[in-house]
Amino acid sequence: MQKLVFWGLVGLIEGKFMTISQSHIDANTPLGANLIGSGVTFRTCAPEALEVHIAINNSQTKSNKIFEKSPDKLLNRGKQGDWVGFIEGIKEGDFYRFYIVGKGKEGFKRDPYARELEMDDYPSCDCIVRASNTHPWHDQAFQSI
Repeated sequence: MQKLVFWGLVGLIEGKFMTISQSHIDANTPLGANLIGSGVTFRTCAPEALEVHIAINNSQTKSNKIFEKSPDKLLNRGKQGDWVGFIEGIKEGDFYRFYIVGKGKEGFKRDPYARELEMDDYPSCDCIVRASNTHPWHDQAFQSI
């Protein structure tokens, strides 16, 4: 299992530095964390936010430590109040959480579009990157109504 060495987004995976980019990002990028190519696109809607950072496999989400905000952890603000970015090297099963800076307060927030949550410390739990086609939906009876 590959261990990510992170204190945010710029980190090392097998000796390669990673940064947030706008690769694979366009107007149709879906909300949430989406596996694509060799990484993950992240998009969330936070029109009132001043900043939206992302923490990947970050032990700080589990503690009362202050999150160290920096430009290398910052998603880019879109035109509609959304925040987006692509990170190469993130894979299925990695943990993540958004860190939202608003007017007067800031803190960790789960992704409302997360496909899975780590339930060890609910409600202070991380989201888990999952492929969109791996969730076993059980809504056939509902859809036939």
